[in-house]
Amino acid sequence: MSSEGENFRRAMECYGPAVEDGGRLEAGTVGWDDGKPHYDLVGGKRTLVKVTLYRGYRPGADKKPRDGRAGGMQILCRITRPMNFIPEDGEEVLVGIPAGLQETPGAGFILAVASNAPDIQHSATKAKVDMGPEVDLVYKARSITFTDYQDRYITIGPEYGIKMGAGRMTDNSAQDLSGCILKDGKWMFYCSNAAGESVAGLQLAGDDGTLLFNVSAGGSQVKLKMKDGNWNSLASVNWVCSYQQGFLGGIVGAPVPVAGIGAPVTPSTNTFVRIA
Repeated sequence: MSSEGENFRRAMECYGPAVEDGGRLEAGTVGWDDGKPHYDLVGGKRTLVKVTLYRGYRPGADKKPRDGRAGGMQILCRITRPMNFIPEDGEEVLVGIPAGLQETPGAGFILAVASNAPDIQHSATKAKVDMGPEVDLVYKARSITFTDYQDRYITIGPEYGIKMGAGRMTDNSAQDLSGCILKDGKWMFYCSNAAGESVAGLQLAGDDGTLLFNVSAGGSQVKLKMKDGNWNSLASVNWVCSYQQGFLGGIVGAPVPVAGIGAPVTPSTNTFVRIA
């Protein structure tokens, strides 16, 4: 028999009658019965996954497959973007094979992986992404945003760094502009009032120090900044400091008690100043 005739005979044995002007959708299971890894993974190149189809058979092979496994033709398939997910060995898959490429290794694509319903965290109104206990999931894009229908969100990207917003409590409530940003060596936390104005915040920065502020409804401000060994505070109304024993002044020098008011003058027993 000619080589062309032999190829045609093998294709008929493995796949059945040819289908004109169309590809195939084939069902199968991941892996071959060769005792070797079920995938060939090389970074930056095509990942090939071993799949055994339910259709066809391998001439000269044992036609009784392992329990839960397909026993037909063995092929190599590619995975697809954006998930680039390699199914586990033995999982049932649906494979698409383009027209005219039935005998080309790696021409098929794994289009879907069959799944049982998860035991928990899954219902008719709750979808679940479950990649399996041995898989580490990586999302990668220019920017990524997770959000819900009350506009709460977490976004990661070059414009905002890592940013989180509180959104709304209900569909009809005003948006809460409170949140936090981590970008360019600064971590900023802020809270807003009903008018959307920032009224309280905390900034932690390697170059700009630590800043804490609060603004009341009437506009009164309280600020505290710590940077380069300096402590600066501002209170537009009252500044109150309560303590059991306090010292004010330089780091060195003997503490001198502050004199009280009245006559005779009574030195304070809990407030001291240091005069260098």
